[in-house]
Amino acid sequence: MRIDVRSCLISANIGYKESGNNIGDGWVGVQHCPFCGDVRYHAAINLNSAAFSCWVCGKKAWIYEYLRAELGLTEQEVKDLKAGTYKYSISIMGGDCGETDIYAYVKINDEIV
Repeated sequence: MRIDVRSCLISANIGYKESGNNIGDGWVGVQHCPFCGDVRYHAAINLNSAAFSCWVCGKKAWIYEYLRAELGLTEQEVKDLKAGTYKYSISIMGGDCGETDIYAYVKINDEIV
């Protein structure tokens, strides 16, 4: 199964860069490494293999391990993500507006799940 890395990051509300310092061909840079805390785009995910790599701490992981650490997912949520049944939900507290639920869906194999 090929993972659409860009859609996965967009759905999880994780910003990325496609070019710039520390970002090679075939990679997208992510600002934050959840394993060491670096926030200077020294981490990236390979578009073909979905492998995560941080050039500061040396951590290498598959995109699901990265998302688990970045988003604080449970083991079951990771299993659901792999199966294509995971719905990412965050709550935003907004002043007088109260709490609002925002749902983002992960796109796998060109299907929004």
